[in-house]
Amino acid sequence: MTAILYNSETLELIDCGSTPFTNSVNFKTRRIAWGLFKQKSTSECFYVVNTHFSFLEEKEKNENFPIQSCQANELYTNIKSLYSQYSYPIFIVGDFNPKRR
Repeated sequence: MTAILYNSETLELIDCGSTPFTNSVNFKTRRIAWGLFKQKSTSECFYVVNTHFSFLEEKEKNENFPIQSCQANELYTNIKSLYSQYSYPIFIVGDFNPKRR
């Protein structure tokens, strides 16, 4: 439910994956999805990481640490893991559900 759409005429999908956040109350939509792409015209590779953070109002499993901070740490760990496999550029996109005023 956290999709990455791309143009298959210009990009080739090399690898992909998806991981739910461990502290989320909604594992279907609160996750990290990633794809490793190769641009067909230049053969350059890059990652796209899409995410969907929880709302601040959602029940937190760790009351002492905001849920979005926990998810940001998981996102960072996930990105470090991807980058350690291949040192390609990483584009991070998604719904970060910033604090409402």
